[in-house]
This record gives sequence, structure tokens and C-alpha cells, in this order.
Amino acid sequence: MAALTLAAVEDSDTAAIAASSATLTDAAWAEICAATERTFDVEVRAFLSTVLFEEYPAFAYDRARVAKALRRAERMLKHLDAFAELYRQARLSRLSRDQLQAMVTGRADAFCPTM
Repeated sequence: MAALTLAAVEDSDTAAIAASSATLTDAAWAEICAATERTFDVEVRAFLSTVLFEEYPAFAYDRARVAKALRRAERMLKHLDAFAELYRQARLSRLSRDQLQAMVTGRADAFCPTM
């Protein structure tokens, strides 16, 4: 079975996002047919385009949306250590930074007996 190339998928997705009535590009459609080892008619292509770009638009690749999500995730990870330290100070002040880090990374059990 042939694999879809990233270029064909991106071409299809870019065209789908830009066009108001999105359809699969010829290159993407040819690769889908090759991958399934079948040749489908125009109705199947239209149905697949409708499913991909109208009924489930979240599955359509949007370069800008993915880049924004990546930047957001990187920003969240950047601030995760600061959050953990503030949480430790507010809720688990009897734990040292090393103890909290061991719990967060899974190297220690989170159970803390009360004294």
C-alpha cells in the first residue's frame, strides 16, 4: 500500500482552507486511490471532500492553527516550573523543591503522611 506524502496532504489542505467549496486536489486524490489500490468514482471523491472539509473541519490541516498551538504549548511548558514552585509554596510548603520535583517526575510517591 502506498503512503500519502506530506506534500500532497498539505497541498490538499491548503487548497481546502482557501476555497469556499473545498475538494481534494488531484494529487491528494491520486494518492488516496493508490493507497487503497482502488479507483473510485466522482461521487466518492465528493463525499470524502464533504466529510474532511465540511463535516469534520478540525481534521483539515491548518498550518497557522498548528503553529499557534505549538507556540502555546511551548509557552505553557516554559511556565510549568514556575507554576510548580508557586503550587509548592501555597499547598505543599513542607516539601522541598527536590521532593516536589521527584513527585512531579514520577520518581517518588505523592503520598505524604500527616505528622
